[in-house]
Amino acid sequence: MMPHIFVPVKAPPVALLYLFRENRQDAHLHAISAAVWQGNQKLAEIAPVHCLGMTNRQVNEYLRNMLEVVGEKFGITEFEPPIQMEPMECPMSDCPLKISV
Repeated sequence: MMPHIFVPVKAPPVALLYLFRENRQDAHLHAISAAVWQGNQKLAEIAPVHCLGMTNRQVNEYLRNMLEVVGEKFGITEFEPPIQMEPMECPMSDCPLKISV
């Protein structure tokens, strides 16, 4: 059996942006969350928020606020390309998609 050699990676922290939206052109944004990673280690997480009722301007302002927070703490100036998630994958327990009437 061949031995495994571990080579440490010097990766800078990155901010991953998660957008919960159906995969169609006219779909509304359901929710947003983000996480800061450095290699395989999660350094921080911004809790998801629903975007129901938010205007595009409010969503963009919230994104700027999120980036400002991770920038102050980790020196990050931009998000990595967004990761698209389906609304049914929304992690919030009080999600309107999961509440039965």
